[in-house]
Amino acid sequence: MYLSFFGFSEKPFTIKPNKHLLFLGSPHVSALSLLCYGVENNDGFTVIVGEVGCGKTTLCQALLDQLDAKKYFPIYLPIPPQTEEELLASFISTFDIQEVSSGNIVETRKGIKQKLTYYNRQRKRVLLIVDEAQNLSNAMLENIRLLSNIEINGNRAMHIILLGQPELKQHLRQRCMRQLRQRISVFQELRPLNARETRHYIQHHLSLVQTEHISLFTYWAMHKIFSLSKGVPRIINNICDKSLISAYVRNSYKVKRRDVVRAFQEIQQIEES
Repeated sequence: MYLSFFGFSEKPFTIKPNKHLLFLGSPHVSALSLLCYGVENNDGFTVIVGEVGCGKTTLCQALLDQLDAKKYFPIYLPIPPQTEEELLASFISTFDIQEVSSGNIVETRKGIKQKLTYYNRQRKRVLLIVDEAQNLSNAMLENIRLLSNIEINGNRAMHIILLGQPELKQHLRQRCMRQLRQRISVFQELRPLNARETRHYIQHHLSLVQTEHISLFTYWAMHKIFSLSKGVPRIINNICDKSLISAYVRNSYKVKRRDVVRAFQEIQQIEES
């Protein structure tokens, strides 16, 4: 409702990731570089962990957008599989292995290896990317590790990326996970944005949707946003969106500290209800 009032072409702050408004702060640039390194070297697992809303899925989308379709075949699982059948079914549908009988795990594994061999001959690397990996059971992590053991002509047939919340880090510390842990070649914790990066994040989003340059958020408003959000992008988006509504209701083209406080109070009320 405030789009025309502020002259926005679209909403600058949304809870759902919007790749058109992509902002990569220094923690995301660092993590993306490590992701690319892991993919290019194809050595072991790549693991990225971060708090809820820190931008892991956005980071993954940035990686997928950078991949050369001629060199890579990505399999992205936004919801982690709960059983081996679900995991293998992801390969069946993605690889279009129609000849494999449903539920026959041995045949399915053979079909997967045949497809991996095919892509290897095409000089195309398969990537398995599992989001929300903290929800994987020990058994599922072991199944994924076993899949990673498949080799073709002495090379790993597939590179695996696990994205998850900090619980994934604790999960991997278990003694029963030592084999998988030893296979991790790249590990990165995605930290939140700092105060300076938070200001740049807000200004970047506004610059992409404004028809004319207007400094909407005061310095103290952005300072308060950082203080309340702790630099977590999803929380920043939520606070900024509701702060704009507050300024709109006041018929003001300036988002002030009081708008931010009011927005955060509204968010807390929603969460507590």
